[in-house]
Amino acid sequence: MNGTVTDQISRLSKDSGIIAALVALRRSWGEWSFDIVDHWEANLHGVGLAQRSDRSVIAYIDNFRQPEGFYYLELEGPAEASSDQPYRSMGIYDSVSFEDLKPLVARHLALEITSP
Repeated sequence: MNGTVTDQISRLSKDSGIIAALVALRRSWGEWSFDIVDHWEANLHGVGLAQRSDRSVIAYIDNFRQPEGFYYLELEGPAEASSDQPYRSMGIYDSVSFEDLKPLVARHLALEITSP
């Protein structure tokens, strides 16, 4: 997706809980901080956030069957040359609160948290 994060969010057809999380993350890092990648269009509960400079670095966030305000998170990076996988898993977290999700995503995407 191109444009600001707000533009990218407005084009998504996702669960309201995941949209609310994306809006909160956008408020933390700004309009041009990450790109939304939706390789999972049929999944209404999951979406990826990618580094703008390297779209192979993705934080996949999903709220399906999670308590409200909690998320499944998988951190993905470029595939290893010898692998037949399209990406390399760099961390998996289940039932992560939003407060814990935010710094994990920030560190993975090399984002500076500018607001609470």
